[in-house]
Amino acid sequence: MLVCKKCKAVKIEDKWIPSNNLRRNVNYTLCPNCSQELKQTSNGTLLIDGAFFNDNTEQSLQLIKTEEMRARKNNVYSRIVQIVKNRAPVLVKTTNSQLAIQIGKQFKRQFKGQLDISTSKKNGVMVRWSYEQETAKPAKETSHSTV
Repeated sequence: MLVCKKCKAVKIEDKWIPSNNLRRNVNYTLCPNCSQELKQTSNGTLLIDGAFFNDNTEQSLQLIKTEEMRARKNNVYSRIVQIVKNRAPVLVKTTNSQLAIQIGKQFKRQFKGQLDISTSKKNGVMVRWSYEQETAKPAKETSHSTV
């Protein structure tokens, strides 16, 4: 039996599944996702509006982590590979395209904004979420004439 030494997923019949019950006679290796994390390669990319992220860092990170945990319950392959916060827009790389799409949709659900999803064979899925805060429009001036 093969077990990932990082995430403890178990390979059974060519599928990696999460496992909390490890048996004694196991061989440790890295599962494809942990290898992908180490190499920082991704199949899904999410770009988040930098100004919004900077103003709402904790809330944004919590949303990203919550979506990752939710996705991993159903698919051990769903993971965040990397979050690059020191750029605009913020870059989030995911191991699979569905996770990037799901996080983008969750940003749109919670904060509105604009969501764009594009695909390419070379780069996988690119999800862009942006938020433009409506600026207050100045009141129209009215002229008063005095006689």
